[in-house]
Amino acid sequence: MFAKTSLETPRDKRMLKEATTRIAEKRAKAFATVLSSVAHITSLYSNSSSRNMAFSHCFSLFFPLLVIILLTNPTLSEAQDSQVLIDEVCRQMEDYGFCNRVFHENMKSPSIDYVGLTAIAMDQTITNATNTYEYILGLLKNTTDQSLRNVLVACENAFGIVKSSFGAALQSFNRKDYDDMFKLERVAPRAQASCETSFTAPPSPPNPLAERNREMRILITMAIASGKEILKR
Repeated sequence: MFAKTSLETPRDKRMLKEATTRIAEKRAKAFATVLSSVAHITSLYSNSSSRNMAFSHCFSLFFPLLVIILLTNPTLSEAQDSQVLIDEVCRQMEDYGFCNRVFHENMKSPSIDYVGLTAIAMDQTITNATNTYEYILGLLKNTTDQSLRNVLVACENAFGIVKSSFGAALQSFNRKDYDDMFKLERVAPRAQASCETSFTAPPSPPNPLAERNREMRILITMAIASGKEILKR
């Protein structure tokens, strides 16, 4: 069943809290740096009247910077807004927790839009497909069972298609040609599924790719779901 709450587990809640805490710490450090600079400059003046004039002058110079720091640093509210977008995508997945963790572990800041989520999903899909493709090649080198070899060859082809289709889709994404990106991605689910179904056909050899296929299936769906949200806008 899909998730029904925006933050499903204590770990998910902790990740959001940690992200907003890091931003608050960075903002406090930026404030401290600016104020320290003002204090240092005014300390160079010998008498109190000169120091007061210097402080007023410096503060008028640095005040716009303080305002920028306040306005441009993501707040808890912005992080929560990002979580709403993540929920919109991850509630469509078979494993909400996996989807939510992938996004949070790869976000460069707590504030993100659907374009950013799509970039993460595509990058992780390509990484997973590449790693699994190399893993399959390693299995083929060490497998003598012919039935398993036949299935692994089918999976090698399948993950090769996922790699190439998402590689081309990423180029379209970088050009902001989201329609073409979406078309290129749509061949991946069928290719990935062909690998999974190969293990179910007789003689049904042991499946060393079960978890990799599960994660691949979710990542592809994440990329497509987040990409659809871009096209809606």
